Amino acid sequence: MDRILVSRRSSHSYPRLQLGTCALALVVLLVAVTVSASPTGSVVGSVKDPSGSVVVGAKLTLTNVATNAKIEAVSDHNGAFQFLQLAPAVYSLVVESQGFKKLTEQSILVQVDQITHMDVALEIGSVNQIVEVASAATPLLETDRSTLSNVVDSQVISNMPLNAR
Repeated sequence: MDRILVSRRSSHSYPRLQLGTCALALVVLLVAVTVSASPTGSVVGSVKDPSGSVVVGAKLTLTNVATNAKIEAVSDHNGAFQFLQLAPAVYSLVVESQGFKKLTEQSILVQVDQITHMDVALEIGSVNQIVEVASAATPLLETDRSTLSNVVDSQVISNMPLNAR
């Protein structure tokens, strides 16, 4: 006599599969949220000439005022530039292009999860002439997003009562 074994699926295996799938989805979601909440900001903008035409190939140097760290970029075919994933700080921007005066923009404030827009207009002139623009390091209105946020510095947090931290 031959024996035939018939296996029967346990009624408990299907809920375990669902639980495993839900746990995996939760882990993926948590990783995505953690990656998207980075403690950096950005500076984006465009370079134009006095007539409003874009300046292609302008050399831009962004300098962290506190650390003197420099980051360089070149304006693209639309005159656009971007400095991404910057540490929150005050920066200065130097823009140079052949046939235009050198432009220096001071006190550019970069905050956490904020995009600072810098549209610069170069003046026609010789290489020896320098145009310097100074502005106060005040937060700018962000028109790209419809979110309400505020940056809280470490001194405010340390002065809070322990229950509020």
